[in-house]
Formats: sequence, C-alpha cells, structure tokens
Amino acid sequence: MQKASWFLRIKRLPQFVLHVIYGMLVVRFRFPRMSEQAKLMQTQTWSAQLASKLGFSVKVFGTATALHPANHLLISNHISWFDIFAINSITVARFGATWLMTMGNHE
Repeated sequence: MQKASWFLRIKRLPQFVLHVIYGMLVVRFRFPRMSEQAKLMQTQTWSAQLASKLGFSVKVFGTATALHPANHLLISNHISWFDIFAINSITVARFGATWLMTMGNHE
C-alpha cells in the first residue's frame, strides 16, 4: 500500500472536516425523526462516503451480512481509528472496547 502524498492529504482534509460536520448535523437534527432502519442506512451511507473521501476502498471477502443482523457478534482486531467506519460501511454495528489485563505476580 502506497502512502498518499502530503499534497493529496491536505487536499482531502477539507472534505473530511465537512463530511464530519455534516454527519454531526444529521445526527443532531435528522436522527430524532428517523426510523431505526433509516438511521442504519444513513450510518452505512455516511461511512461508505467517508471511506471514499479519504481514498480508502473496503473489500469484503466472503458473504457480507445484512445491514444490521440480529443476534450476531462480530469480533475484529483493532488496527486503526478507521475500523469502525470500514465495518459500518458494510454492516452497521455497535462497538465496545475492552482492556485485556494479565494477572500475575509483579515483583
């Protein structure tokens, strides 16, 4: 994978900032009046658009799940801040964090 040039990164920055602001406005003003299905679709669309604006492509190997499958658990390694949006561009999910701690004698 080739890194984007500084020029391209600076060019993409305003698009990224405007997209985030747009997303915040949608959540603040439109989400309260939207159905759950519409919220899921909006989240998926916004995440896919974010990937596009940042020059990412999200590829699915195997069969993609439904938009928001019931009674499923998705476990994934955390690689970067973009993981949440990459997964949401395919199937909308809720995320939680956990800390793994080793128990032992620390002398």
